Amino acid sequence: MTPHTGHFYWGIRQPAVEKPMGQARRWIDVLFELADRIGFLGDVYQLLNNSLGLADPYKLDPKARYSMEEIYDRWAKSEFGPGRGIEWFKKNGYHKVPRSVEEKYPGPFIRPRFPIYYENMLRAKESVSKVAAQLNYQLDTADYQALPEWKACPAYHDGTPPYDLYVVNFKLPFHSLSFTTQNPWLSDLAEHHPYAYKILINTETAQRKGIRDGDEIAVESAAGKVKGVAKVTECIHPEVVGIAGMFGSWAMGKPVAKGKGVHFNSLLPISLDRIDPISTGVDSCIRVKVSRAA
Repeated sequence: MTPHTGHFYWGIRQPAVEKPMGQARRWIDVLFELADRIGFLGDVYQLLNNSLGLADPYKLDPKARYSMEEIYDRWAKSEFGPGRGIEWFKKNGYHKVPRSVEEKYPGPFIRPRFPIYYENMLRAKESVSKVAAQLNYQLDTADYQALPEWKACPAYHDGTPPYDLYVVNFKLPFHSLSFTTQNPWLSDLAEHHPYAYKILINTETAQRKGIRDGDEIAVESAAGKVKGVAKVTECIHPEVVGIAGMFGSWAMGKPVAKGKGVHFNSLLPISLDRIDPISTGVDSCIRVKVSRAA
């Protein structure tokens, strides 16, 4: 989909090889077979009927068995009509639909609703507490609040020298986590971007630590250590250093991304007190020390 052509686009991905070697198969085929052996494949089909929005006569029969191609075929026909099945896509590549002005530029036409009181959190608290009681498990549900409340992360109270700075992870507008790091065009763009593959450090902080723009520096937490090129800037708080994206790949199978940027996750301590009890997200607020690389 692109905002510049006035159309929505849908395409398909096709196998790189016609027949895999041995018993190799797609991961989704493995999951479907496991569901079949365990006995709930019909439930999976019912879920797909709802999640994919399949309409009659293309809904999946819970008592039948389908290949992925058959499911894709039904999905395409349900979405675009009987003449737009999987074989049509293989021959034509993509399907396009005109976009209205409202679809191209939705912002001015949306009447937003911004929730302040999250009553669903109270219902979730009651439900989770009930399950915990059935399991005879003591669970702290204090974070299930209708009104959000700021709470300090563990690193906020931990200013033990020499970990005198915070490190934050920020997103770039042209990269999506680590998914796009193998894209040669985006990788080239990141190499020319002033911040993408570098470590941001405030001018005053850099002067205090004897760091100049372009120096190789080390950032170290209690959990790990990374190295990168310093970008001295006024665009970041004096108590913070910044690392963009999910870079620093080392796998041989990622030749475009390998060795570029900084691997932020190496600095993350993993412990239960750093995991959000509601979303199970890992707290990325970390104390670090920064120095010129040896």
